[in-house]
Amino acid sequence: MIEKIMSVVSIGGTVANVALLQRFLSGVTVVVALTVISAFMIGLMLTGLFGALYFCLVHYGLLPEIAALMVALFALLMTITLAVIVILRVKHLRGLPSQMLRKDLSSLAPLGEVLESFINGFMSRGPSIKP
Repeated sequence: MIEKIMSVVSIGGTVANVALLQRFLSGVTVVVALTVISAFMIGLMLTGLFGALYFCLVHYGLLPEIAALMVALFALLMTITLAVIVILRVKHLRGLPSQMLRKDLSSLAPLGEVLESFINGFMSRGPSIKP
């Protein structure tokens, strides 16, 4: 799939656009892979933590219903925190192509000025110098 996208872009695009797309796709791949791996690992750890927390609360005298409510509230807090982190990473990823494009275009600005000065000098008729 990525090869098809890259071939279409490389046919009609420039080398800078292809490199920009490659950086963007690698960023997307990293975010997706880290999200999946983190979700599995955190899910396993939190399952054990929630079970241990519940049994500790019941062992130290809380009613099982209150202990279950406390564990559920803690699980909800953790879920909200992780969702906020993922949303922030996705927003950062959306801004990445425009940041890269601005950086690439800013490096081309002096080249445009030089080219414009050359064309202005070439098109103007100055005194011809005879040896």
